[in-house]
Amino acid sequence: MKKLNYFLVGIGGISMSGIAKLLKLSGNKVAGSDIAENNGIKALRKMDVKIIIGQKAENISKDIDVLIYTSAAAHPNSSGLVEIKRAQKLGIPIYKRSEFIGKIMAKKFGITIAGMHGKTTATAMLGFVLKKMGQTPVVLLGGEFKQFSDQNLEFSKKGAGKYFITEGCEYDRSFLDFKNKAAIITNIDKEHLDYFKDGLSEILAVFKKFLSQIPKSGFVVLDWDDKNVRSVAKSAKCKIIKYSKKELPKWKIKLAMPGEHNQLNALAALKVIQKLGLDVKEAKKMLAEFPGVGRRFEILGKKQKTIFVDDYAHHPTEIQTTLAAVRKFYGNKKLLVIFQPHQYSRTKLLLKDFAKSFGKTDYLAICDVYEVAGREEDKSVGSKELVAEVAKTGQKVEHLPSYQNVSEFLKKNYPKFDVIMTMGAGPINEVAKKFLKGQ
Repeated sequence: MKKLNYFLVGIGGISMSGIAKLLKLSGNKVAGSDIAENNGIKALRKMDVKIIIGQKAENISKDIDVLIYTSAAAHPNSSGLVEIKRAQKLGIPIYKRSEFIGKIMAKKFGITIAGMHGKTTATAMLGFVLKKMGQTPVVLLGGEFKQFSDQNLEFSKKGAGKYFITEGCEYDRSFLDFKNKAAIITNIDKEHLDYFKDGLSEILAVFKKFLSQIPKSGFVVLDWDDKNVRSVAKSAKCKIIKYSKKELPKWKIKLAMPGEHNQLNALAALKVIQKLGLDVKEAKKMLAEFPGVGRRFEILGKKQKTIFVDDYAHHPTEIQTTLAAVRKFYGNKKLLVIFQPHQYSRTKLLLKDFAKSFGKTDYLAICDVYEVAGREEDKSVGSKELVAEVAKTGQKVEHLPSYQNVSEFLKKNYPKFDVIMTMGAGPINEVAKKFLKGQ
């Protein structure tokens, strides 16, 4: 097969960096651009991928064979739009990220894990088991997992097997571009309301479309406890496999990580393993060794008696679920949560839901909103407004606008708490990591 010259606009994104690694390891020439350095970009540089920080039309040359871009890069306010337009002018074939993933999946047995919460962990669990079973899957992950060959990518250089596993995001209807033989839907919730203007009804319609695209010969594994998931099930032409927390006592799943939600993620993965005709007993033993994905109830370290934990939770449902698991795991230990909201739009549209989410916290600190490039417009509701709304519930809360404020607060107050959890989809975890290193 001819090796090509690829250029990725927004290459530092978690999914885009995974695609870049996959293309590079497959022998292609890979380059890309982004607006700032991050850990994903540093990893790509080590693989000899050319990275340009700063997006401009001159970055796109005639010798590029294919350009791949993120949804955010196509936004009218995005600096990456000039690169897409330049590629169009030069007649270079262009693919949206999800379209390109769909193109890869079409050649494999594609399995997509969809749903608003839990999909990264469920994807990692399924990929972990298939890897240990010698199936050599390709896994494109929306998080970092040390047991995979390249953190957010599992790819065997000796040759990939027939399975291609990835997460499917409903934002921008991206997962409708995927070519699935099978899928898991972990839940359906109100999310990305800046995009889904009609709310839950529009979200349900998109999931119905997603389900209807799985061929009759395929299958879907559905969380039957979720009423929204049940409501879209009739759209499936393929076989439906249900899972529920009622089944957990029978399955007796042992995990190293806490939380009923993780038990359910494991059960969903096991249902796929069972349907694929693989050894479920063996898979259960393997899942007992599953160490967890980065930023999903990740224990960062300890300073004197205080334990530092990090979690990616950035939606009210995720916050409540995570804090329930924290309380079950740590009991009544004194808990501080340092939360960074992710996107102004999410903060505004789910403000009252967020305010009610932190009831299991002894003390809450909220820092300023982490913006998403190319997607923020209305900034009328941010962290100050969230702090005020939380205070109405009687929760002890404080506004710590900057990372510097958070760092200073930790230096003065960390010994007062048994457990300190950083929470959010932005890089708030880096503050805790630096603090633990004494920086």
